[in-house]
Amino acid sequence: MNVDKVRFALEKNEVLTEDVKSDLFELVLIFNKHYPNVLLDKLAERLETVKVEVVSKFIREEAVYYNDIINTIQINETELKKTNNTRHILMVALLHMITKTEKDDHLLSGFRDGFARIIANNLVGSVEDEYE
Repeated sequence: MNVDKVRFALEKNEVLTEDVKSDLFELVLIFNKHYPNVLLDKLAERLETVKVEVVSKFIREEAVYYNDIINTIQINETELKKTNNTRHILMVALLHMITKTEKDDHLLSGFRDGFARIIANNLVGSVEDEYE
């Protein structure tokens, strides 16, 4: 089963805390419930070694960013506190982990990020629009 691979990958991750693993897996279940036909092989591969790091607002302006080059979820704690919806922020990161490929066109990154936020809003609720 697709989701079992993800659970085993999270169990192998030695960097993430049990709480973070649990939160991420809960979001994977929500995603999989709504999009059961999406393959999660790449996600499982990434979750096995992903790290989460808190970065300065000078490094990342947005609350969350998935850096696929170093397989790290970067969180701007200042912006995260403003959103009041950690589930939404983590779902956006998870969606990027699911959809990013090695051949991504970085010119479309804003477009892809917008869709990730729309889908996250539909799956786990919304946050106030940070671009107003």
